[in-house]
Amino acid sequence: MQSARLVAAIAELGSLGFSMAGKDHTDEFISKTLDYTLWIEKAEHLLEVASFIEPRIREMWTEVQKGGIIKEHYITTYFMLVSYALENLLKALYIKLNKDSVKRELEAKKQLPKA
Repeated sequence: MQSARLVAAIAELGSLGFSMAGKDHTDEFISKTLDYTLWIEKAEHLLEVASFIEPRIREMWTEVQKGGIIKEHYITTYFMLVSYALENLLKALYIKLNKDSVKRELEAKKQLPKA
């Protein structure tokens, strides 16, 4: 059941900041979760930040070819950002294709993720 896994993964995103004392933000959370364009937008932001690291990776590879050492923190951070972007694009596609079933599952839970 793919949508159940997606709902579970989304539920783990407790750091979204929707939980404020005294006000229920569940409907806002569901609405934003179901808006596939927001997932695409976040992916674009992640890719933009990853692009800032690309020149450093090119410099590092030039140094490595001359006998220098690999600076893993550039590579691992770059791939982490690109991986999160890809994950968000896949979520966007899944939500676009399965919005109704994801909505039913989120509304059935009717609660914000626990931090």
